[in-house]
Amino acid sequence: MVACLPPPFTRRFGEIIWAYGGIGFGWWPACIYDPRLTVGGARKLALKNIGKKHLVYFFGCSDTPFTVLPDNKCLSWEEGLLEEHDLGKAARAMGKARIMMFEWALQAATAENDKPIEYRLDWNHQGEDSCAVSSVVHSGAGGSGKVRGTMNGKIQGVVQSYDSSGDNCSSSSRNNGSGGKRSVSTTTM
Repeated sequence: MVACLPPPFTRRFGEIIWAYGGIGFGWWPACIYDPRLTVGGARKLALKNIGKKHLVYFFGCSDTPFTVLPDNKCLSWEEGLLEEHDLGKAARAMGKARIMMFEWALQAATAENDKPIEYRLDWNHQGEDSCAVSSVVHSGAGGSGKVRGTMNGKIQGVVQSYDSSGDNCSSSSRNNGSGGKRSVSTTTM
């Protein structure tokens, strides 16, 4: 199904962008994700909207890392920098925890943007057992029907963890002994 999409749609796979995350998030660092690299709820969401909206992965958002957005909610990285989205005005209005999430997301997106496109988010889909991003749709008690997921991997950045609500964020730099890289581990309930 993805192979039948026109090149203007598929050539954006792996592009680091600014995606509109809504109230309290504003323009947020993100990546247009190739649906073939996902499973579960993220894949279902992508296939339901294939060719109409892009599957977008929000950096640093553990509660709902994936959504689908139309082109007008996805700005190029360079355009977002020109419009000063890197200042995180919406995140700053929401308090310290959101600022820390935004700063981590900005750092992770910047590191990914510096890589050739074929190596972007490689920590999120390497190896036999983790060739796809794991995600699940939560609904009912305690869930909102949004796609949730987990990620583990190595990114130049900070170690960040969230409580189960995703509202409290702690951050610290730590060298894990792997040549100066840091591990990023995000946990969701």
